[in-house]
Amino acid sequence: MDKKKRLYPLKFQTNSREREWGTSDWALWSLYGASSVVSNGFLEENELDDLIETYMGDLLGEKIFTYYKGFFPIMVSMLNVKGKIPLHIHPDDKSAMEREDAFGKREFWYVMEASEDAKVFMGFNRDISAQELFDRIKSGTLEEVLNMVKPKRGDCFRINPGLPHAAWGEMKIAEISEASGAMYNIYKWSAEPTLGSQSNHDLFEAIDLVELKMHPLEPYYIQAPSNPLSSEGKVSVEKSCVLTECENYNIKKIVLESGTTIFPALINSFIVYISLKGKSAIKVGDELYRIKENEVILIPASMEEFRLYPEGEEGEQAVLLECFMPEPPEEIDSYNNSNS
Repeated sequence: MDKKKRLYPLKFQTNSREREWGTSDWALWSLYGASSVVSNGFLEENELDDLIETYMGDLLGEKIFTYYKGFFPIMVSMLNVKGKIPLHIHPDDKSAMEREDAFGKREFWYVMEASEDAKVFMGFNRDISAQELFDRIKSGTLEEVLNMVKPKRGDCFRINPGLPHAAWGEMKIAEISEASGAMYNIYKWSAEPTLGSQSNHDLFEAIDLVELKMHPLEPYYIQAPSNPLSSEGKVSVEKSCVLTECENYNIKKIVLESGTTIFPALINSFIVYISLKGKSAIKVGDELYRIKENEVILIPASMEEFRLYPEGEEGEQAVLLECFMPEPPEEIDSYNNSNS
């Protein structure tokens, strides 16, 4: 790789994984010693991990590169749900490192499509005990103590480590998470607790990590606006807003009606855009990079300012998720020391 050449907006090949409930399309990832492969420009066919090794802070941001010791810290997937995702949890960083020598996982779901009979389960609607959890799994009555949401397009879910969650029915979900495959299946919607995850973990091993207390839906469930009428009697359009800010990532919904200028240097982090609706484009100097619906694109931290604008019919909005990393703490904590 020629480091003298200037970095540019990067697209990647999709890595599709078949699941019992549908497919998980890994759009941007670095796990298990492999990573996303670039699909555009002079870096085409190079892996993300190799780019990080070459460009370091120019790609991730200097503080991000140092804090995460060269690891790409997030993962972007498209979940195409056709059946029932098992009720599962993800461990926090400390527990994952102790048990699996891996990072934990906090994640964020954005519902892109949902059928009328789709369901999302998030935590318990009252406090339960471990014994009641086992009993209800055996009796097939676990749904009675779970929070259930009938999702619609634009709904969002903030999912913390330890929170039992699942999805049923036909749905398309954009998932942004910590870069981790650590997962424990709690219930596969069968009559008995079974060995659940790819890593052969099960309910019995993970019971001490499950959040058994009542889980309020707010502020973890963000409902999409119901499109109220404006003062002119027209349906209101979507608006840009902050969806979540936490120690692992910041996520905004960007609604483009006209062009806007983005300054990566002010963020000190790489930026990821996920196209949810419509066509958009990025213009860097004289170079144009078009973004189709459902595409994911990575903006290197060192890239110069650029224009982001919609490319559809006049008056047609383009809607994207924008994800970037928060400023890391000054002192290196156990998250990094554990990788030494």
